[in-house]
Amino acid sequence: MAILYNSNSERLSEILTEPISNLFSVTLVYVDEQGRTGFERNIESKQNLIEIVGSDIFVWHPKDKVPIFLSDNVDSYILKKAGGPCLVFSNANECFRSQVDRLKQVNKEKVKARLKKIEFDSEIPLLRRLFTDIDRKLDCKSLLSLSSMCEYLTIWRFGDLGLYCHLISCKELPEHLLIGATKVAEFPEW
Repeated sequence: MAILYNSNSERLSEILTEPISNLFSVTLVYVDEQGRTGFERNIESKQNLIEIVGSDIFVWHPKDKVPIFLSDNVDSYILKKAGGPCLVFSNANECFRSQVDRLKQVNKEKVKARLKKIEFDSEIPLLRRLFTDIDRKLDCKSLLSLSSMCEYLTIWRFGDLGLYCHLISCKELPEHLLIGATKVAEFPEW
């Protein structure tokens, strides 16, 4: 088994509203002994998934009302939500936590307005702007802002490589996550 990565942003571009800039990114893929890909394959690959996302994380999926703080069962949550895609913010700072609080507040105000049958008008929170309705893509400007509020983020997706992720950071990518991973120019056809 091995973890392969490359810095080609072609796959990541498929889910973004515009080309990525000012961000460091790699795509990570797990490959087992039989050449099958995907972090969902076995216990060892799920353990690798947990090591990649870290411990102090918020998980965010387009259908969630707010990002969820998780300390355990991360792998099963990502497996359920990765069709979305599922974003994981690792080591988020206070600015990110304030964005979560802002989204919670706007959600409450929206419910109150609906119950009172009054018009609701508020600025769309940064976290809500991230998920666009345009072909279910992620807004690049929002992604850039949010990535500055955490050490790094991962975007988990299901596709032809099984469950794989894009590792993104505004600073340099965390080297400890790439130790033991093999850089490839192209992912092989399995």
